[in-house]
Amino acid sequence: MKKIVEKSKISLAVCTVVIFLISLFSITGGSLWGDEICRVADPISGDIKATMQTALGYAQPGYMLYIMLWSHLAGATEFLLRCSNLPFVALAVVYVFKIVKSRGWSLWWSLVFFVHPMFVYYMDEATPYIIVYAFSLAFVYYTFCVEEFSSCANLVKLNIIYLLGVFFHFMFGFIIVLYFANCFLKIRRERALVLRHIGIMACFSPFYIILLYLYATYLNSTTTGFGIKSILYVIYSFLGMQGVGLSRNDLRAGNWGSMQWWQIALLLLFVLTLLGILAVLVRARSSFVRRNQSMLISSVAFFAVIFICAAVVHMGLWERHCMSVFPVFLICLCDLLHEIWDKSILGKILFSAYFVLLLLSAVFIARLYYYSCDDYKGVTEYVSEQLRKDPALVVLDTGRINFSGYYSYAASAKDSERQLVDVSDKTEQEIINLIEGWKQDKFILILFEKNVSRTLYHYFDNQSAYQVDDRFNSFRIVTPQ
Repeated sequence: MKKIVEKSKISLAVCTVVIFLISLFSITGGSLWGDEICRVADPISGDIKATMQTALGYAQPGYMLYIMLWSHLAGATEFLLRCSNLPFVALAVVYVFKIVKSRGWSLWWSLVFFVHPMFVYYMDEATPYIIVYAFSLAFVYYTFCVEEFSSCANLVKLNIIYLLGVFFHFMFGFIIVLYFANCFLKIRRERALVLRHIGIMACFSPFYIILLYLYATYLNSTTTGFGIKSILYVIYSFLGMQGVGLSRNDLRAGNWGSMQWWQIALLLLFVLTLLGILAVLVRARSSFVRRNQSMLISSVAFFAVIFICAAVVHMGLWERHCMSVFPVFLICLCDLLHEIWDKSILGKILFSAYFVLLLLSAVFIARLYYYSCDDYKGVTEYVSEQLRKDPALVVLDTGRINFSGYYSYAASAKDSERQLVDVSDKTEQEIINLIEGWKQDKFILILFEKNVSRTLYHYFDNQSAYQVDDRFNSFRIVTPQ
């Protein structure tokens, strides 16, 4: 018995160290994305009023207050801002171990929760999605994995986690669908406990009402639209294919021509492996659905609600907005893999193949430059260097990099009013006319893929009078030959 306990402690220590090494490996310190800049610019400035206005506009006050504290204590470089996720990785580790223990699995299964490309991808972002992931793991544990779901202690913990999660990101609010669905399934057998659920939620209701009022008052509307592409991208990401397919920007833009042979080959391997796993389980008459009935029904309810809401209000919906149900997917995935491992030699081969593909996808996400888009940092450094070399240079910018609040090349200009021109409000034809009629020889035009059409983005490619530098991914730098 003593040897078993000692072995368990060793496994716990090794898994913890490996998970934190994976987390650190995921943080590249590359350029911040545009949405990261929008979130961190005000907090790192120390302006509490501006921070709260922005925070309520994004409905993420908890996160922005946390980043304000973190940036002043730890620092505000790209790497350090992303390291702000690490304390919440610790929270995630605690609840993953609890979940794994509740299922009777070896602690080594906890690694699946952290080698998944979704985790690796968002570890390298100064955004609240790893925090949402940590709170979601806790919420899912208290909802599905504890023996006394309706105990007062468990319901208080559920409400505390829910309140904190919604305070950090309003999209966490949708996770309540899991709780309500599970209540419907369980309380049919425990009707006497209904009042306990209602009473404890009523105690927390003043805080919920305050947050709801603030979010409804300040939340910025979005018109990015929603459709089948959003649903397919959620599936694609949850299955772990992010690192072997197109980048997020190329996928959203439908740039299928950008796909290379190795991506096609790995995607086919992914699909064949998943089909093989499904075939093994069907042939063995798996009891997976019966074992996970409450989680599966609750997840279907979650997706139905969030997809309907997204369609009704034209809300842009991507995989990160479904992060709160991601732990449920991972538990079900581990359950499937655990079952096929015990079925046969073929099951062990399929498990190994899927885990290796998942690991490859995660490594590519973390380390291939192709998946690191919107290189604000690279463009800023390049333009700053050119301005220092040539005081006569004029910069025309469609990306509004200089106004981001984090990256700026303004300090390198001798005469910023004359040299720095914001053309983001001009039509594409006006930009073309401006460049073609430019009487000065020295200029830099910054084209940002998300602010201009694909036509303008590629307009200068075949023009002999211009040189196009596309090394900054979503940006193109146009200069005269």
